[in-house]
Amino acid sequence: MIIRIIRKTWGHRGFPFRLLKAVFYKLKFRRFGWLSYVNKPLRIDGAKRISVGNKCTIQYKTWLAALPLTGQDAQLVIEDGCNIGNFNHIYSTHSVILRRNVLTADKVYISDNLHGYEDITIPICRQPIVQKPVVEIGEGSWLGENVCVIGAKIGKHCVIGANSVVTKDIPDYSIAVGAPAKVIKQYDFNENKWKRFDGKKGDEAPMGGVISSVSYLQRKPFFKKYHFTDVIKSPIIITPHCIELGENVHIGYHARIEGVERWNNKTFSPQIIFGDGASVQQNLHLTCANRVVIGANTAIAANVTITDIHHSYDDVEIPIEHQMIQVKEVIIGEDCKIYNNAVILPGVHIGKHVTIGANSVVNHDIPEYSVAVGNPAKVVKKYNFETKEWIKVQ
Repeated sequence: MIIRIIRKTWGHRGFPFRLLKAVFYKLKFRRFGWLSYVNKPLRIDGAKRISVGNKCTIQYKTWLAALPLTGQDAQLVIEDGCNIGNFNHIYSTHSVILRRNVLTADKVYISDNLHGYEDITIPICRQPIVQKPVVEIGEGSWLGENVCVIGAKIGKHCVIGANSVVTKDIPDYSIAVGAPAKVIKQYDFNENKWKRFDGKKGDEAPMGGVISSVSYLQRKPFFKKYHFTDVIKSPIIITPHCIELGENVHIGYHARIEGVERWNNKTFSPQIIFGDGASVQQNLHLTCANRVVIGANTAIAANVTITDIHHSYDDVEIPIEHQMIQVKEVIIGEDCKIYNNAVILPGVHIGKHVTIGANSVVNHDIPEYSVAVGNPAKVVKKYNFETKEWIKVQ
């Protein structure tokens, strides 16, 4: 009976290896709970000060550290049911705690310390570490792509928007965005709904099989469309049966291109399309349950996130990860440039020949021949075909 439960959670494939890894981590960590899994960590420093609860998943190339400053002790606690994304970096010099069922996206940074910079005669990298207050992420909260949390507490059932930088405490049942992060919505228990905040009181989807760098003939049968001129370099996760590639498509290292076909017992039919000549640098994170189209000759820089999936957060009685997803197609036009760390959210249509600035979060449509930057992204320039020049938008 126990073996059947473990296999149902971990799957039959690779079960003995995962069981051995679990035993290894039980010996390595201060605590490592049952049915938890660590996927090829980048580094683990101070493992004997790190506690991981039951049914936790720590995804690919995450760095965990609990290293005390002189004369102190440190702890990093990840409680039951947490799901930590790829390339996360969680560093404790005193105390960092992730409460039950916390969900983080990829490339999230959580820390209770930073480098001092006050002495201008010493390079910043050589100045002493400055310790910040205890960091705590509340139960059931969700941290979006590229979020940084430094010396702050986040309350229960909070949503932190992509690319936000949290330096001050966020209260329970809040939505916060920006750098620095500010609360824009809170849950009103009297009216049982989320309300805009004005500053005043008033099953994980199936992977579909990971494909590494193999030959054209080996790859082609698995994709909807794949050409001899296409290149995909060592992806982390890829669901080829959902993907159509035009000719001369280049996708750089460590991409995660995932068609979500099932979530909480609901089925989807994802369609991911790259036009001719589309190019992507390293660490693309693309998830799709409906339809994502990247136009011909569009260039995407490193660490960009594109998704047509939104995690619901409306029911405060259910952890965010366990609520039903909402999906809306994403269309990126031809000849666009998407710069580093940009996040393209569900329902967005980006026109032809558009530039999206670095670290921008695009949550609404961007017209063709525009430049958009910021969080949320706003159009700052448009091309005037009469004068044949780019004009600032007031």
